[in-house]
Amino acid sequence: MTTKYTFGALAPEYARRWAAMQIKPAKVRSLDAVARKIIAGKAEYQRVEVDTGVPWAVVGVLHNREASCDFNGILHNGEKILGTGRKTRLVPKGRGPFKTWHEAALDAIAIKGWDKNTVWSIEFFLFASEVFNGMGYRAHGVPSAYLWSFSDQYLKGKYVADHDFNPDVVDQQMGVAPLMKRLFILDPSADFTSGATPAADAAPDDPSDSVTINLDDGLSEGEVLALQQRLRDLGYSEVGRPDGLWGPKTTAAVSAFQATAGLPVSGELDKTTAAALATSGPRPVSDARAKTTATDLRKAGDPVAEASFLSKVYSAVAGFFALIFGAAQQSGAAVGYLSPVREFVTDVPPVAWFGAVAVLAAIIWWQANRAERAAVADVRSGRDAGPL
Repeated sequence: MTTKYTFGALAPEYARRWAAMQIKPAKVRSLDAVARKIIAGKAEYQRVEVDTGVPWAVVGVLHNREASCDFNGILHNGEKILGTGRKTRLVPKGRGPFKTWHEAALDAIAIKGWDKNTVWSIEFFLFASEVFNGMGYRAHGVPSAYLWSFSDQYLKGKYVADHDFNPDVVDQQMGVAPLMKRLFILDPSADFTSGATPAADAAPDDPSDSVTINLDDGLSEGEVLALQQRLRDLGYSEVGRPDGLWGPKTTAAVSAFQATAGLPVSGELDKTTAAALATSGPRPVSDARAKTTATDLRKAGDPVAEASFLSKVYSAVAGFFALIFGAAQQSGAAVGYLSPVREFVTDVPPVAWFGAVAVLAAIIWWQANRAERAAVADVRSGRDAGPL
């Protein structure tokens, strides 16, 4: 069975921690400096609030955590892809392309299902922020660094990479809770809690109370591995290499599948999603995808296509010069250049060495070309979602 956490179940914990939280004195100056950056960008964050109902202070605090308040970095994950025609490569992968920061911000918020009917209390802000980052810290029994870093509610423990939790690493980035508290002090208009419905009094059918998250410890490693392989087989390469561990990549792949299948996008493996996965065909292939070329994959940042292209270039250059120098040696024109070689390998004709280099270069070129063509074929067929 999967483990689910609801807002209603976690709200008392958030309320208790917020009330008890003490900001570390040495961190106040850093928090205030960032709070002022958020206030400086207030007009842009307010535009998002008008369109989505998400308080501008929430948007600003999340933008800091993801992109250090840099409006070249999108709200999803801080990637600088605006106006480039590229989609996101980090989690959530495959979003975009976006022309403006505002457009990207609306998409990042839409993924989470927040709308103008959402009641924003401090408790829900903390819940939404933890959902935004991921609930993996709970699997390790550690308060989320994303929420509480720079306060006495957090000591140590950090995800240093996808699926890689280090219990001894201390997060050096400020958490959203201490930052929000300082923002309230520096700009009272940021306080969105005035008149908000207390978390404990939320109605049973309140949309915020229906948000759930599945943790990786709710499924066995074998079950997660089977899920990842199924997603990969259907063309959702966002899942990465199947490893049996539930992390951000698996969540992104489940979200992508839900979007394609017309299901509510939550990133969790609920019963409806599991049933759809069992009967779904391969990821739909668009006309553009069917005409994908190796150049398209390189431009989109596909690592296989990039590596194959570089290997082909280097091997072609090495092979070309090996043949040229070999021919020159055969004709006696490069005797001077080859004297160091002759000193060490007097029994082997230099032309043989150049010939061997040329053959090796040809083999590398052939293997790289083969890998490149396979990558293109997988994307065209829908077996692999690729970076597109």
